[in-house]
Amino acid sequence: MPGIFGGQRTVYLKSSGRGRRWSVPAWVWVLSAGAALGAAGVLTWQQQGPKRLTREESSVIHARAERAQSELAHAAKELSDTRRQLETAKTEGARALADLKTARKSVETLRQDLVLLGEALPPDPRGGEVGVRSARFQQDGGELAWSALLTREPGAARPVRGGIEITLYGTNAEGRPEMIRAEPAPLAFEGAFLKAQGQVAVKPGFTARQAMVRVVEAGSSKVLGTRTFNIR
Repeated sequence: MPGIFGGQRTVYLKSSGRGRRWSVPAWVWVLSAGAALGAAGVLTWQQQGPKRLTREESSVIHARAERAQSELAHAAKELSDTRRQLETAKTEGARALADLKTARKSVETLRQDLVLLGEALPPDPRGGEVGVRSARFQQDGGELAWSALLTREPGAARPVRGGIEITLYGTNAEGRPEMIRAEPAPLAFEGAFLKAQGQVAVKPGFTARQAMVRVVEAGSSKVLGTRTFNIR
């Protein structure tokens, strides 16, 4: 009978006093060794190969993935809101710049008008450091409102810090002469033109006839400019 691993081989039976015993072929040992090695390999792969996740571990990973996705969506929304705010700020900035240019143009126009007005007004006859070019007065009951246009020489070096004193001359309720001197109004004058204004409290029945405007320097009694106006 042909053998499995080669040609025909003869199997000898050896007898002894204890009975007959079969001799195991070599290929059986080879098959047994291969099977043992295969089983050991499968066991090693199961122990050291990829580990299958438990249900709890899978739930934790899934929850983390959902949280990461939610945080990513929130960050994307914040980025979109920030971009929208930047666009709005850019638009508002452009509008503010246009308004600023318009305001500067209006200020320049007003400055030129003041220059023309100052040139048209008669000069201050006293010729002080600060010229009192014009003034207006309006009495309403117990209060007299005033405004005055002050000028300085263009390019004057030092700013003026001081006050404006208003002294009113008129008659009281009995018709007798009376004078009212108001507390100096604060003054800060740096340019060539300045419009100052304020109010003076007067007694009931007092009627103002004249007003003297004096510009005094802060911290001293030096008079920088003065002028008297009739009130009609």
